[in-house]
Amino acid sequence: MPHLTLEHTANIPAPKDAIHIMKAMHKVLHEIGGVKIENCKSRIKVADPFFISQGEESNAFLHLDVRLIEGRAIELKQTIGNHLLNVLKIEYQEVMQRRDLQITVEIRDIKRNEYFKYPEGTLT
Repeated sequence: MPHLTLEHTANIPAPKDAIHIMKAMHKVLHEIGGVKIENCKSRIKVADPFFISQGEESNAFLHLDVRLIEGRAIELKQTIGNHLLNVLKIEYQEVMQRRDLQITVEIRDIKRNEYFKYPEGTLT
């Protein structure tokens, strides 16, 4: 915990520096959300095939799914979400100039009693 999955359409090139993006997202969760940075786990996936609207080739999406252990106030999750959205807008600025890019961030709670982790005592 937390788990971050960044998914993008196949018509967007892979990030030039994927590690930089993931580090930036982890930093947001650590500094704003109070998450232990060593607990952050990120991955980037390509959506292929994909279909948006009527199938125009210029359409693309970037979606960040963030899963956090329940208990954070909605206002804090909104602040985290806005900061993560800004990270993505900065990192994908060039793509936005060439594609009709939709960027979304979704934060979901993981129910503490339904999440299991080893080693014990590292769930914070």
